[in-house]
Amino acid sequence: MSERTLLVDGDVWLHMTVWPIAGRWTSTGGFSPGDLERSKEHFDQLCRSALSGAECNDVIIALSDPQKNFRKALSSEYKSRRRGIRPPLYRALLEHVMDTYATQIIDYLEADDVLGILQSEFVASGRNSVITSIDKDLFQVPGWHYSIDTWESKFVSDVDARKVFLLQVLAGDKDDGVPGCPGVGKAIARSQFMRRGWSWQTVVLTYEVYGGLDRRRAEAAAIHTARLVFVLRHSFVDTGRSDKLEAVRLWNPEDLGPLYSDASHA
Repeated sequence: MSERTLLVDGDVWLHMTVWPIAGRWTSTGGFSPGDLERSKEHFDQLCRSALSGAECNDVIIALSDPQKNFRKALSSEYKSRRRGIRPPLYRALLEHVMDTYATQIIDYLEADDVLGILQSEFVASGRNSVITSIDKDLFQVPGWHYSIDTWESKFVSDVDARKVFLLQVLAGDKDDGVPGCPGVGKAIARSQFMRRGWSWQTVVLTYEVYGGLDRRRAEAAAIHTARLVFVLRHSFVDTGRSDKLEAVRLWNPEDLGPLYSDASHA
């Protein structure tokens, strides 16, 4: 087997592992030694199964910066509904994961961004990697993906990845507090692109029409949403100063690339 690295959405896996036994937490948030052992075994089994299914021989667990998030500097509403305190079991399992596996945390970034950065670095250097998560937002990132829901692999092309991103700029992400274009869900967003082409111009025009905005405000609103939903790649972070908020380069329309002219229909 050639070298191939599994890139794991650690935030999602930790929640998936802890959640099934949440009902056994005491009123003070405590947990039994058995709960922790079951959580460890569940996480480790997920890892073994995914490594085998995705045909990988190495793993990196991506985790979010637990304190700082550059998107919250852009929007006070971003993930504002998720301000809960993680239970002791979560923190104990996290300690096990960090002691057992190679993990990656980057200041100000979420696990999704870490995965996007790692996958783009692997692709740029000619190495093989596979992202695994249940978060479909990560289909913004080109390359191989492995689902632990279906236990199947899927290759996401650069074109398809950009389409996922453009759809999100219009539809937003209500769970994360990103409203998107007023009155536009995924069905309307897709119909707009099918009719007008997969382009940034279609995004701005849709914000104009459905948002009742002039061109300048429509583009500003679209760029704001794009910066919240875009999953970063390695070229968007200055690793020499990654401990500073300014190390993150925000997305701009020029970053969409040349594939999306007004004539590009699919």
